[in-house]
Amino acid sequence: EARAGKAHALNLGFSQVETEFVIRIDADTQIEAGALWRAMSHFADPEVGCVGGVARTRGRSFFERARQAEVLVNHGYYSVATDSLEALVAVPGMFAAYRTALTHKLGGFSFGLNGEDSEMSMRIGEMGYHVMVDPRVHYESEVPATMHHMREQRMRWFRSSFHIAARCADASHLNRASIRGSIILPLMLFNAAVRGMGICLIFFAIIEYIDPFTRDLIPQLHAIFSVAIGAPFLVSVMAICINRAWYALLYVPEYTLFRLLRSYFTLESMLSIKITEHVRKETRPVTLPALPQLGHK
Repeated sequence: EARAGKAHALNLGFSQVETEFVIRIDADTQIEAGALWRAMSHFADPEVGCVGGVARTRGRSFFERARQAEVLVNHGYYSVATDSLEALVAVPGMFAAYRTALTHKLGGFSFGLNGEDSEMSMRIGEMGYHVMVDPRVHYESEVPATMHHMREQRMRWFRSSFHIAARCADASHLNRASIRGSIILPLMLFNAAVRGMGICLIFFAIIEYIDPFTRDLIPQLHAIFSVAIGAPFLVSVMAICINRAWYALLYVPEYTLFRLLRSYFTLESMLSIKITEHVRKETRPVTLPALPQLGHK
């Protein structure tokens, strides 16, 4: 592919696929034994359009341990929950299996935005097909080893929520009766805003501790740390226990600290996102196929 851009390279490869199914695997991903047949077994149901899994790490560094807890919360818990509502948006492109005909019908992956993998699974779901994550499908994907690499990765990931919302704005129209578009997609944007405020709350707490505006400081600190740290801590423990990944309970303290760093990256990605005339043309809303297309849905 002579044109620069990941989406162009993906589309060249996907355009030449002649089999009924196609699996996308990132270059830094290794598939665990049994992952392929577990994922493909779901396509026995003709209404399944896209299947993903849950990443694992080796826990060799702070970032790897925090990432493992994060994955269990985001994909082993939240993704499974939204899947039960037929409202899952994002299937990560690290490992994703598709019905080839659907990727061709949708014209391939979109370019000019972050999150082309999530946008593809979003559009497949809006066609009326089941988009799912199987927590028994495991793979290992590279975790950034340096702060610079982590920052670059998260800036791309966190901007993707806004790009996907812009590209798939039609799905948020209430007359489409789509839980994915009218509820889950707006919640993704709201969650990004809340996550970005986490680091601001902590800075406020530190400033108030050093130079309090009033002497009634302790109750305020308790409330701030309960919101910014306490609730996410409890949710992460619950998600890890639900997935029976007991070893990951040891990673929760590091994940809690990582969430503060992630909050800063979210805020940075929101404040530094660029909107130009060129980007508006590339990321204009896409007209999604009308629902329903499949039997009882």
